Amino acid sequence: MSDHSTFVKPALPRSLFGRPILIILMPLIIVQAVTTFVFFDRHFETITRRLAQGMAGDILTVIRMIEQDPENVQSHLDLARSTMLLEFLYEPNAILPNEDLAIRDSLLARIVARHVEARMKRPFRIQMSYQEREALIDVQLANGVLFAIVPRERLFSATTYIFLLWMVGTSLVFFAMAMIFMRNQ
Repeated sequence: MSDHSTFVKPALPRSLFGRPILIILMPLIIVQAVTTFVFFDRHFETITRRLAQGMAGDILTVIRMIEQDPENVQSHLDLARSTMLLEFLYEPNAILPNEDLAIRDSLLARIVARHVEARMKRPFRIQMSYQEREALIDVQLANGVLFAIVPRERLFSATTYIFLLWMVGTSLVFFAMAMIFMRNQ
């Protein structure tokens, strides 16, 4: 008998009922793990990237409007607020602090920071506020700082959680049905 069988054999079920349950349960867990990894790797990254690019494009549009017509900053901000679902504040002659400008404490913050940096090519700071359900993005302009308050809905899709709930829920239902059928056997 080999060494690995002495460790594996005690962990395996001994009953006639336990073995088929393990045969049903292991593929179910493996399929869920692979599906979850592929989903998060592809879907979450793709959706978040597209949302971050769109939001960065909106902020860049406001920056360009301010730079082209600095006399009407407030009307530009009002127009952007009403059409882009973003809140903007502009502080003339302000300067961002000289510190780590992008706070990347979560996966979402890192993805957003990467796309904001790629689109704007300006100093900026991102602060994700989980309790207040918004992100704060401060961008340094030539004559001041533009503050954007971004609702989390503009950066995050709830389909991730819905997918996981459906996947786990249906798997539990199918596992329960399999247990009932195996019990009757």
